[in-house]
Amino acid sequence: MKYILNLTYLTIVLLPAVFWWENKKELFQLDLTVEVYLNLFGQLAGLIGLSMMFMQMVIAARKHWIERWYGQDRLMRYHRTAGLVTLLLLLIHPSSFYIAYWLDSYEAFMSFLLPSLDWKSLGVVSLNLLILTIILALWSAKFKIKYHWWKRIHYITYLAMLGGYLHSLFLGSDLLMAGNMRNYWYFLGGIVVLSFLHLRIWKPLLAKMRPYSIESIRKEANGVRTFIINKSNTHSLNYAPGQFLYIKFISKDVTTEWHPFTISSSPTDDTLMVSIKASGDWTSTLDSVMPGDRVQLMAPYGTFNFERRTSNTDIVFIAGGIGITPFRSMLRYIADKKLPHTIHLLYGNQTRDDIAFHDELDALDKQFDAITVTHVLSKDKTWDGAKGRIDTQCLEKYVSDIDKKDYFICGPPAMMKAVKQSLRDLGVSKNQIHTEEFSLK
Repeated sequence: MKYILNLTYLTIVLLPAVFWWENKKELFQLDLTVEVYLNLFGQLAGLIGLSMMFMQMVIAARKHWIERWYGQDRLMRYHRTAGLVTLLLLLIHPSSFYIAYWLDSYEAFMSFLLPSLDWKSLGVVSLNLLILTIILALWSAKFKIKYHWWKRIHYITYLAMLGGYLHSLFLGSDLLMAGNMRNYWYFLGGIVVLSFLHLRIWKPLLAKMRPYSIESIRKEANGVRTFIINKSNTHSLNYAPGQFLYIKFISKDVTTEWHPFTISSSPTDDTLMVSIKASGDWTSTLDSVMPGDRVQLMAPYGTFNFERRTSNTDIVFIAGGIGITPFRSMLRYIADKKLPHTIHLLYGNQTRDDIAFHDELDALDKQFDAITVTHVLSKDKTWDGAKGRIDTQCLEKYVSDIDKKDYFICGPPAMMKAVKQSLRDLGVSKNQIHTEEFSLK
């Protein structure tokens, strides 16, 4: 299915090039100047760039039938990469025209360069808006932009998309003509509108119609609190262990944007649990959330689940800090269902006070022979267990038959990168290493 989706994406993005060629192929039989070639190249870059820009909306629309095959984290990483390629193509589009007019004559270049109230200027404004949005998205940490402001700034993309679409529709030489190209452009516009309505109207409206409430809140570790949501007050969520949700808190002093967090409860639990560490501007405001406050949910998402393993039934979970949440869900599910898996959890923290679900994890270790929990602490001098970090030496010491197991890793990005490299150095193949990566504020 993934290959079919990849092929569908490439077809949608590149089909404008096919229609463009249908309109231009006779022109290439003539003796063309450099200026004409530059104009043609600019047209083609613009068509493909806009097609990719439109498909960005589809990728970001959180459609389950797409997300289930790739994982939301991989889709968002691809979204960022495709955004840069889109920007490059859209920069090539006017640049080719500028160079062509410059080679033609200074007067023609100045005439093209001067601003005016027309569809050409709308395209320039839209491109500048897109550049601004991408710069702020890539360097939001450097500029210290708070998450909720970054989200609002990101909405500028919709204006850039609308402006680019109108610019192409009413100025593009190929699109001004009736035929396959223009009909296809209407089709792409329809896809964008439906994706926008799905993401910004339908899903939030559905979540608003199905409110949940906070039943209780408990402290798990330093800076970590678990919000227990009574899932019986409205409807049950059918989620797999390890999946995540988007949550919006309707509470005083908390801004109401959506944030993704892993579901720390198991589908076998009576309640829904979301465990969050105060690690940024927004998460620090959650101290004001009280029992009885309402929340809205969009769920479930994610493909981080032990069923993704290869044929191995021996599995190693490697967690760092708050990255324990999907593993709490999976361990509880495996224990409750008495599944025939042998699980070894390596859980890294700085001190014992940082260990979330400490008592519960140790109880699972004692109650089930198939579950082993090893805590690895890096800054606790009084700790008599495993010390240091989860690195090559730690893996060699605590994991036997390293290349014969599957590994699931969740934690801070730097930790995950280091652990993946250690596993690769120890001979573990890529298809035995499974991750889901989010970096949140």
